[in-house]
Amino acid sequence: MATSGRRFRTYVGTMQGRRLPGGPRPIEQIVAVILIVIATMAASVLLPYPTPAVFAVGALAVIGVTMAMGLIKYDGIPVTTKAVRAASLLVDRKPTVVAAEEIARQVSANPAAFIVAEETVTPASPAGDLR
Repeated sequence: MATSGRRFRTYVGTMQGRRLPGGPRPIEQIVAVILIVIATMAASVLLPYPTPAVFAVGALAVIGVTMAMGLIKYDGIPVTTKAVRAASLLVDRKPTVVAAEEIARQVSANPAAFIVAEETVTPASPAGDLR
């Protein structure tokens, strides 16, 4: 049976024949570090701040992202998917699907946080379109 999820993470232990400091790292962490370094180099050219300050912020970002991605447990769901989901929840905390009872409980606890429509909204589709 073929599935899209892997049971084991892909680790990188060496780069160009040399062992990585700190031991093998998941491929997601390596990609994140490379992307942040590239973004830091671009920011040092584009932003009007001193280059050492930009690289210091970039180094802190590398450390923070590496530590955060190391805390995400792997259970077959790609770590990047989990990281994007966590980031989207930080930006927009609205749930995607919630039972009506849970919404009622949350509204009664904090009525100013929610806007609840009384009428049921159903998507309209043409009668012959059953895709």
